[in-house]
Amino acid sequence: MRRPYQMLFPLLSLFIVRVDVTDLFPLVLRVKVLRVIDADTVDVRSGSRTLRVRLLKLDAPEKGQPFLDGNGDAGRVAENCAKAVISRARSYQLKLVKQDVYGRFLGELEDVSLRLIQRGCSGIYPYTEFSSLREKFEFLRALSKARRERVGLWNFGGYRQPMLWRKSSKQTARRRYRQSGRRPKTYPLVRRSSHMED
Repeated sequence: MRRPYQMLFPLLSLFIVRVDVTDLFPLVLRVKVLRVIDADTVDVRSGSRTLRVRLLKLDAPEKGQPFLDGNGDAGRVAENCAKAVISRARSYQLKLVKQDVYGRFLGELEDVSLRLIQRGCSGIYPYTEFSSLREKFEFLRALSKARRERVGLWNFGGYRQPMLWRKSSKQTARRRYRQSGRRPKTYPLVRRSSHMED
């Protein structure tokens, strides 16, 4: 015969386990695109809920990031290119995979990622995990063709990988700050007056 605690323990463990939204991934939703933030991030609506989704497999230039020749704004060109590809009039099937540290959901919006690469709106994120070798080569062929035909961003000569650009722009800003001779503001210590000690 089972003892009472042997029967209660499995029941209590059900209440101890915490269920999170991320436990439901991958989650498939029907959504409408509300707004294109940049070439790899969109706001979508599913029912009454609005989500910010970072499209998987894409690595688009940041707003303000110049092209390789130092001219223009690659981020704005990529954003306008993405707006031309992503239709706000139709609904898409969104597959949410996980949530990142910034609170954005990471997901795939039907075949949008591949179409953005084919149109030259974005490159491939270097740490992308593809579901198969076939999918990986499909994306690599699309990127290679866009570069060869000088479509979208590649018409302007391409752009530096955003992660490297952010790192170098931070270092440049620090170097300029040090060369300017300015010192950070220092605030005098607040001393306790005699009436504060009472």
